[in-house]
Amino acid sequence: MKVEPNYGHVPVMLEEIMGFLRPEEGHVYWDLTLGAGGHLQAYLDRAPSNTRCFGLDGDPQALERAGHLNATLIHGDLGDLAEVSEAEKWPAPSAILMDLGLSSPQVDDPERGFSYRNDGPLDMRMNPTVGPTAAEWLNRITQDELATALRELGGERFAGRIARVIKESLPINTTEQLTRAILSALGGKKSKKQHPARRSFQAIRMGVNRELEKLQSGLEDVVSLLAPGGRVVVLSFHSGEDRVVKNLFRSNARSGNLQLLTKKPLVCADAEAEINPRARSTKLRAAEKI
Repeated sequence: MKVEPNYGHVPVMLEEIMGFLRPEEGHVYWDLTLGAGGHLQAYLDRAPSNTRCFGLDGDPQALERAGHLNATLIHGDLGDLAEVSEAEKWPAPSAILMDLGLSSPQVDDPERGFSYRNDGPLDMRMNPTVGPTAAEWLNRITQDELATALRELGGERFAGRIARVIKESLPINTTEQLTRAILSALGGKKSKKQHPARRSFQAIRMGVNRELEKLQSGLEDVVSLLAPGGRVVVLSFHSGEDRVVKNLFRSNARSGNLQLLTKKPLVCADAEAEINPRARSTKLRAAEKI
């Protein structure tokens, strides 16, 4: 399927990110979660012509969408960063961005199975070419394992009840079927603030893609590969993600590898959140290699 560039996607906390990464100084920039390519485009727009940019994403559609940009793009997994960058002979970066959120094109495409608002196949894979789909994952794990995932990855306080109903409702092959099972477990109640399936969908997606595990591995590689004086910015959208980033940054600051540029995470301004509601939960942390 041909994927067109997504000019409607709004990159999150753009000015704050560019302030930390200093594109006007040029050098080498790595975007390790390419997504819709908005941050990479902004970096290129502000950088001198001799800047070298590299993008990584596990989603082939993201690479196709960003194919018009003047950058070297590679299909690869954040958890395999060291191996990929070595194999492709990427130069040491002076600026790295990791935007851990889903891109709008992923959420808005029913065929990807990320959204509880649109019916589609229950897939949820960031890289749709490998690994189990969410439907297969739900069949494989136990009820207790599912409850733990819902609790720890989604912060779902009714995790046990939802896990039981989901397992009793198997096979579940579509997002609509999963949403109905979650609503059934919650007695059909709907919140005015957020959809009752939101936390469960988030947890299942993170479990399917092993997101925290890959984040930990990728961040360790980032600290090792970043050039002296180089900076890394991480955008997280979940407390578990932010905890991994915070702990790794702080441990490397104590050991003398990093200097923290944000003692506490920066959050999205109210004005930006009004324009881009998906940015509301964003937390930004930045550090510099010593």
